[in-house]
Amino acid sequence: MIIVSVGKRVEGDSFAAVESDEFWVPASQLVNARMVYSLTVGRLSWIPENLSDVYGAECASDEGCSGVRFPLEQAENSSTSDTLLIKSSSIPMNLLSPIQMNAAVYPVGASQWRILASTLEETRGAAWESQTRPAHIILPRNFQSTDSSLTAFMEGEGLANCEHNVDKHLNHIEKNHLYIEHTVQPAYTAGLYFIFQNAVVHEALLVGENPLQTLEFSGNILEMYVQASIPTTSMLIAFAGCIIMVLGTIVIAVLSMRGEQALREHSTAAMAADVLGNLDKFPPFLMRFQLRDAYTGEAAEVSFDSMRVESMVLANKEDQTQQFAIASD
Repeated sequence: MIIVSVGKRVEGDSFAAVESDEFWVPASQLVNARMVYSLTVGRLSWIPENLSDVYGAECASDEGCSGVRFPLEQAENSSTSDTLLIKSSSIPMNLLSPIQMNAAVYPVGASQWRILASTLEETRGAAWESQTRPAHIILPRNFQSTDSSLTAFMEGEGLANCEHNVDKHLNHIEKNHLYIEHTVQPAYTAGLYFIFQNAVVHEALLVGENPLQTLEFSGNILEMYVQASIPTTSMLIAFAGCIIMVLGTIVIAVLSMRGEQALREHSTAAMAADVLGNLDKFPPFLMRFQLRDAYTGEAAEVSFDSMRVESMVLANKEDQTQQFAIASD
């Protein structure tokens, strides 16, 4: 693909301000102003690739997956970059005409050049349509030296003498870069836009070490293996907790057996009488008492709280044979 780019710009040595005798308004004077034309002729080529092999994907098209890819710049606050993809058959090469190189057979100018990008000449309005003539854009940045007093004047008193429509139009051209001064970059950009005008954008996936090996295609299937592991610290804490629980269970069982034996040692007639008579010491809402057979361990059918003391026997501590029986009427 041969690309020809033509540009022009007005350059000079000095862009200065001079006093005008007629209106007493400063006017600009161009010193050694000249028109500079730039011409770039280049050949833009590309190498089609099998995109299914490049990205490790399955080709679902009957026409094949041969195409061209172009990585885009990574956007801010993004961990991945996008990629332009286009099939070789989607590049509109049929819109271009072949170049007739045989001057003996084809006359000069027989080749039909397709315009990829162009700029319009700036024209100033006139009283008659026939008086409309193209005008050149004079930019102070294309001159070696400029007079800052002219800029200060135009931003102050000279603002009333400006034609706002022309000023807006010039600002629009400058802001949107609707001009061609240096031809290399416009030629490359126009050719790139022509090739990828039917391309699609796919985002790169962060799978593996190289994110460019996989893109976010519509039919992606990603197989993943999940491996669960317990950290060493958590494992040690779990083992320690299990050991503490086992030791606690053993301690509770041993203490419960000792407590039961202690209760049996205190299961005397004096204790039974004290339980029934001293409710402040043995409150029934906190403690539950049962009567059990000392040999079989079976519980009695009646509750201990439903009983009362009918009689009692008092024995001498030194002489157990000396006893006194006390019974109620």
